[in-house]
Amino acid sequence: MFESVDALIAEYAELQVKLGDPAVHADAGLSKKLNRRFAVLSKIIAAHERMVALGDDLAAAKEMAGEDGRAPQLLA
Repeated sequence: MFESVDALIAEYAELQVKLGDPAVHADAGLSKKLNRRFAVLSKIIAAHERMVALGDDLAAAKEMAGEDGRAPQLLA
């Protein structure tokens, strides 16, 4: 499910490195192009991270509820 996102995450990391290079900013066109792509990827990465966090929360909630998904019985 996340195979395509993995490539975007790698591209995002590469852009972070490139945007840290002063030579990139010496070329206004290249800098603008990379910054635009970085902005697009930032939104995708943020949404992916949120989805992963929600999945983790759901797994934890299911674990707390019991393996069958029902709430455990409270002891009297």
